[in-house]
Amino acid sequence: MKNKAPLPPRLISTLLAVLLALLALAIFVAAGLRYESLKTLLSGFTSDGNFNSLKPDNALIFRALLVLGGLLTLALAALTGLRRWNLAGAFLKMEGRDARVYVRSLIPVKEELPYLLAVLVIMLLAVIARLQFVYSSLHHDEAYTFMAFGHSFMSAIGDYHLPNNHVLHSILVYFSTRLFGYQPWAVRLPAFAAGVLLSPAVYAAGKRFYDRWTGLAAALLVAFSPALIGYSDNARGYTLVALFTLLLLNLGGYVSRNRNSFAWFLISVLSALG
Repeated sequence: MKNKAPLPPRLISTLLAVLLALLALAIFVAAGLRYESLKTLLSGFTSDGNFNSLKPDNALIFRALLVLGGLLTLALAALTGLRRWNLAGAFLKMEGRDARVYVRSLIPVKEELPYLLAVLVIMLLAVIARLQFVYSSLHHDEAYTFMAFGHSFMSAIGDYHLPNNHVLHSILVYFSTRLFGYQPWAVRLPAFAAGVLLSPAVYAAGKRFYDRWTGLAAALLVAFSPALIGYSDNARGYTLVALFTLLLLNLGGYVSRNRNSFAWFLISVLSALG
């Protein structure tokens, strides 16, 4: 019995391009729906059947996002149909090269090891300073954040009726409570971890813009700052925003002196996450 001949690459590209073009058409149709129909459509993707983020006064923003998504999908369909994968390959090759260069820049030199040991000690002290309140009962905003957004993955990504929902924080709370149970410390774990990581992040910023001793002094201040200790034990997205801000500061200092497309990619990703 003869084996069936595989589909030619050209046919596969054409079929994939047609599917992407149909998807783009569906997105454009969705963007043109009346408000009530668009609300019903998007609500079908939520756990509670109500896409609260969409309201009559912001429907235009969602329509613009859908149009943008349709245009990007249509562009991808065109690239697929024309089989312009060599452009994507060249881009990925450049990103891989710049990623290796950036990672090598993070490897500490031998004389920095004592300072990194000091940073680890400061992180341990930061953990101890924050343990006092992490097991206490949840406050109102923390409880509302979990009950409205953090209990469900779909609610975290699809519901923004209040700014209590820092989307990444709500997603992390969802996973932490699934792993460790419905305990106050599990709800606070993402904010707690980000609060501890503020110390090494501010050390890196101080070292980059001043010197290592400045970085250590800043890390100590962050570890024992009463306000930051409070935010670290508050199941909200404040410490995540502070952490990503420091990481962006470090990346900004790096790209100001180095041409590196991967670092710029990280800036885009961290800006969206924060």
